[in-house]
Amino acid sequence: MQNTVKQQTLHSTKPIRTQLRMERGRKGPRIIQVPVDKVITNTWFPTREDLGDLVTLAKQLRSKGDVIVPIKVRNTGKGVFELVWGKRRLEAAKLAGLKKISAIVEDRLSDEELLIQHCLENLHRLDKDPIEEASLFKQMKNLLHKSYEELAHMLGLPTDYIYNRVELLELHPEVIKRYQAIRSATKDVVGLYHLRLLLAVKDHRMQLRLLNEIAEKRLTVRELAQLIENIKAARKLSTPLKIRGDKKIYDLSYPIVVEGSGNLYPQITGFDQNIYNWEICKQLKITHKDTHIDLPRFVKPTGKTIKSYPLDKFVGRGIVINVNKRPMEPIRIEDLENESFSIRKDNIIIINTGWWRYRNDQKYLEHPFLTEEAAEWIAKKKVKIVCMDTPSPDKPLVKRRMVDDRPVHNILLEKDVLIVENLRCSDISLKPLNIYVVPLYFSDLSEIPVKVMATTK
Repeated sequence: MQNTVKQQTLHSTKPIRTQLRMERGRKGPRIIQVPVDKVITNTWFPTREDLGDLVTLAKQLRSKGDVIVPIKVRNTGKGVFELVWGKRRLEAAKLAGLKKISAIVEDRLSDEELLIQHCLENLHRLDKDPIEEASLFKQMKNLLHKSYEELAHMLGLPTDYIYNRVELLELHPEVIKRYQAIRSATKDVVGLYHLRLLLAVKDHRMQLRLLNEIAEKRLTVRELAQLIENIKAARKLSTPLKIRGDKKIYDLSYPIVVEGSGNLYPQITGFDQNIYNWEICKQLKITHKDTHIDLPRFVKPTGKTIKSYPLDKFVGRGIVINVNKRPMEPIRIEDLENESFSIRKDNIIIINTGWWRYRNDQKYLEHPFLTEEAAEWIAKKKVKIVCMDTPSPDKPLVKRRMVDDRPVHNILLEKDVLIVENLRCSDISLKPLNIYVVPLYFSDLSEIPVKVMATTK
């Protein structure tokens, strides 16, 4: 009967008042006008949070004086009616100032039937929210003491339909809250399968970051899946592994940051786009915050790129030089000289200032820097690569006369000494190391993200 009444309401061309007369005297569900202030919503099952544009709907209802499609209620016998479905129309009617609205009224409707009808009505909405559906299924399970398999049978749904949504409730509450905020602002940008992919990410902070990435860049499900795979692959390299007895392998690089600009200093403009290719860096998810290697093209448009070097350029004996300096203090030749080891041709130098500890702090941008004399001294040693645990071997921006004032870059790169920036030295051994600098993108850019691996000799 319920379905018959609803179908008549949706498709009949007769006015509501004519239908009211038709329904009088019938047993079971009937359409009558009920006072708006006498309709209450149940507190024991989830209700729709995002009601959409109520103002426009309220204007329509005010001009007509009634809802176009009746809501459905259950008569409590105490002068009030419990809402079964039609919350959006009810709230719009209140906003429009209507005193009464048309409703399908049922006198005999059990809690179980009420809950099932409410659920079925919401399942037929075009703008279904999978999180709201999940909450409803979970509440039905608890209230009706049914399994999800039994609920699926009752509702005529595939079991997977229910499980695919209920599992979303395992997302961190902050992630769910952020999703609902995004959904209310931009419909259909983040869907069910986006959310299911986020379940594979255990760190809720990364879930939030990826969720924002989906909304800002309108990532497809395929693009999100690839991004998560890249992050997982990068993180697998961040844990020291035992190899060959007491030897260890260390990852001295940071995971790739996927959060927008390729420029560490977004407030600075005027970079030469032909040299830096910032737009390409953005497309490749490259940021200057990552551990990366600067190449000769960084200082000269015709300079060498990654493809100009054989792979053995990125492998060599590593020398760790510990330097203790205050903020924005120069690193001089005497700081680099040490009687306990000698720097030889084709070595890879790691200058550990300890500044990696401040990477998430403003102090990171007040790092120590190499003097030009120290850069010349390193270049004469004919080392392969200089690795810094700072954002640059040159002076911090606040000490430069111009943004492009980078004499240390010029000295080293012109002598074919490559520069790795943003190294993480937390687990590094003081003994001689084997260093492996693995470029992540073989492309003609001025800087390339790298994984820097070290093994004890």
